[in-house]
Amino acid sequence: MIQLNRLLEISMTTTATTAADLSAARERLRASLPETLHRALDAYDAFAARPVPDDAKEFGAWQSGCKAVLAHIDLLLKLAGRVGLDLSGAVDDQPDALADLLARARAAVGEGAEDEDDAPDD
Repeated sequence: MIQLNRLLEISMTTTATTAADLSAARERLRASLPETLHRALDAYDAFAARPVPDDAKEFGAWQSGCKAVLAHIDLLLKLAGRVGLDLSGAVDDQPDALADLLARARAAVGEGAEDEDDAPDD
């Protein structure tokens, strides 16, 4: 019986530690996600601003790169929702920056969702 009580105690301690660890990870994500989204959007802007290649093979590589960044942005937005980060409105210290970030991310992801099977029509 003593061993069973010890196992239950260990299990409860592990559960409490895991919950605390997850809570800390969630807070860390909440703090870092806005900046991570900014960097991903900047990367998308820079990559998409490159001249569109005329060669079909090069175009496919360029398009795949754009889609990869958009998928990353989409994942970051989903992760933000999962950790309870509200990106739907302004933040007191950055009223326009966060709203602009969200608008850019939604526009970028929306563009990527529409062009699922884009290929050059040669």
